[in-house]
Amino acid sequence: MADEDWNTLRKPEFIPNLERMPIHHKIGSHQRQHIGRAKTKRRQQSPKSTRRHHKYSNDQRLTRKASKANSDLWLDFNVDASLSESDDEQQETTQDGTETSVLVYNNSCKKFGVTPRDGVLKHLLTDKLSINNGRLTRHDIQPLAYSLTMNNTITILDISGNNLGGEGLKHFSRMLEENVSITDLDVSYNDLGSKGAILLEQLLSSKSHLKSLNAAGNSFGNDEARCFSEALKQNTNLRQLILSDNNIQEQGGSLLAEALENNDYLQDLDLSWNQLRLCGAIAIGNSLQNNESLKQLNVSWNGFADLGCEAVGRALTSNSCLDTLDLSSNRIGYEGCHNLAKALVLNNTLTCLKMNYNSITTRGALELLVAIKENHTSAIDRLELQDVPVVQSCLEIASDIKENKDNFRVIHDVTVLSEDFILRCVRPNKM
Repeated sequence: MADEDWNTLRKPEFIPNLERMPIHHKIGSHQRQHIGRAKTKRRQQSPKSTRRHHKYSNDQRLTRKASKANSDLWLDFNVDASLSESDDEQQETTQDGTETSVLVYNNSCKKFGVTPRDGVLKHLLTDKLSINNGRLTRHDIQPLAYSLTMNNTITILDISGNNLGGEGLKHFSRMLEENVSITDLDVSYNDLGSKGAILLEQLLSSKSHLKSLNAAGNSFGNDEARCFSEALKQNTNLRQLILSDNNIQEQGGSLLAEALENNDYLQDLDLSWNQLRLCGAIAIGNSLQNNESLKQLNVSWNGFADLGCEAVGRALTSNSCLDTLDLSSNRIGYEGCHNLAKALVLNNTLTCLKMNYNSITTRGALELLVAIKENHTSAIDRLELQDVPVVQSCLEIASDIKENKDNFRVIHDVTVLSEDFILRCVRPNKM
């Protein structure tokens, strides 16, 4: 939105005061009820002799003017006269930031020649606004962004899947610099690219109130990963960051790992469906040893392989915060699983481990369960082994664990009668 547009929208005649509220012809039922109650109450309280003159009274007037030039309805009345003595009705009729944002949205749509959306008008009064999957056009962006600057009830904003691009995100980024209520933002699958990453870096590096940011599926690569890395080094409010389904490779993984070493506030990081591979895996695994805040880490579908799994395993022996780890579909074989099992013997914080779709063999699955059983301080109550073959002995060990932990569960879907044949006889494992 151009500066002149924002300045125009701030003019007194554009943002109505409490004495004159614009009501769009598609006014919501919630507001119609307010108007009806105010009108009915004044009629009941007014003496019969003065009812015929109530619309000329300075403190009790309710008039509607229909303009031939447009279909907008205007309501003139003294707000104080419509307030009830009870606290409940006072809250219903008092003009606050939320109702103002509805009015500003209507006027913004009028200025930009856009038809107000009923869904937006309805959800401007709630705590969540979701306009995703192509429902937000480029014409809707500016009116919505400006109206949200004055909204104080919406805490969750979902504008994912709208192909906004960096140019569309610019308006919402500017809005978030002024809005203090929105804490959860979903801008995933919007083709944000480099320009979008720079805007998000600027937003997170400032005094942003965001606690959760979903930026998945935006074609971010190593350069964009650098933007998020720099932002995380300065941000102290963000608790969840989702960067899944991007194109972040080994260099980008190393940059994000560097940020994790310098951030003690982020609690949930999702880097699934990228290309971190070995170097990225080792860097992130090493960074976890120095991080004291991260509790949930999803690095599935990244090609970690055995050495990457081993690096993450080393972190589990020293990190006391991580409680959920997703290593699904990372080309992890028996050797990587063996090293991870050794780490589980010493770990007492991890509660959920996901090893789905890895070729860890039946012996690897068995060693994971043995490690959990032998570690009497283990906190794991959920082990996922989907598409991993397990033998009957694994199920028996799982039953033994469940005797001491009622909520312990093993999620699996393949049970075989015998162990896998492993070329080059595997040595016995000492747990």
